[in-house]
Amino acid sequence: MGCLTAIKAARPRPMPNMTLPATAGRNGLDLNSNGGPAMTQPTRTLTRSESKRGSLSRRLRREQRTITAMLGIYCKGHHGSRIGLCDDCDGLRVYAKQRLEACPFQVEKPACNHCEVHCYSTRMRERVRSVMRYAGPRMLLRHPLLAIQHLLDERRPSPSLARFRGYKN
Repeated sequence: MGCLTAIKAARPRPMPNMTLPATAGRNGLDLNSNGGPAMTQPTRTLTRSESKRGSLSRRLRREQRTITAMLGIYCKGHHGSRIGLCDDCDGLRVYAKQRLEACPFQVEKPACNHCEVHCYSTRMRERVRSVMRYAGPRMLLRHPLLAIQHLLDERRPSPSLARFRGYKN
């Protein structure tokens, strides 16, 4: 009898002044036409760059993980945040993500310091440099695979924007 009471207590209950949809079952869960639980796929809104170019490549997703890891190390060391990022560092992370999504080179993207196109504003570029100066050496201990892959990416040749866009020299 004790288990049955715990199961009943765990069921979601509607608020007293809340109306349930017509498809709602006794326990407040949505039901399909057969009376079983409705199986809906979670939806998410595509970003502008995803709808334009498809999803990001593995390499650009790794670049995003790398900058997020570097910001985590920097924020913990400079701002004392224990979980997550402070507002300033999170703003820089969002900015870096937007810049990566808008990169004209995409998969062939070189390291930002070797690129002929400077996507970052001057102020943000300086902030990212200070983050990388602090977090770069510490990345080898905390995120060795990301650090090694980042160092290998710096050795990639930088494509010419004119060649990339199809202009003839």
